[in-house]
Amino acid sequence: MRCVDIVRPVRSLSLPLLLITHQDSGTALDASATTEQRLACISAVRFLAALGITDFPIYGLATYGRFGVCCYIVDSDIVKNRFDLSKDGEVIRYVGFLSTIEAHAQELVRRFDDIRPTLMQRICTPEGRASLQWSMDSQLMEYDIQKESPPAPRISGGAEDEDEDEDEDEDEEEEEEEEEESV
Repeated sequence: MRCVDIVRPVRSLSLPLLLITHQDSGTALDASATTEQRLACISAVRFLAALGITDFPIYGLATYGRFGVCCYIVDSDIVKNRFDLSKDGEVIRYVGFLSTIEAHAQELVRRFDDIRPTLMQRICTPEGRASLQWSMDSQLMEYDIQKESPPAPRISGGAEDEDEDEDEDEDEEEEEEEEEESV
């Protein structure tokens, strides 16, 4: 059986380049929104690496109100830049950032075209298809890692909690006394 019989021809593939996260509420960007943005960018970098495209940055943009926070990730390098879009100079910098992304998109297409033949060969073999699996579940299976079960929920309000609180207070007092003695 030939590979062509197994795999349909690839006409288009959405390649990640700019990932946008928008936060609706609050006066500043929450840490959870920036974490979500970075994780999405890291996933996109890993996806490209699984295809065979490495050392290629993925851009992220987190917005809240009139502000935007940009980052890009290459492997594990994170660089952040903030733009205040209510200021003319900042808008110009932001437009420059978008212009760089447009040029970067053309480079991504060129790199994908370079690896396309190799990728198509990899798809034709079971080992090649397995190398393209980059999900958490596939990594757990490949390295035979067992997921840790979440800790049992703690029931509060009982006598045990009061004892633990007293122990914690005593520990804190001892630490403070040790610090005072060392000074």
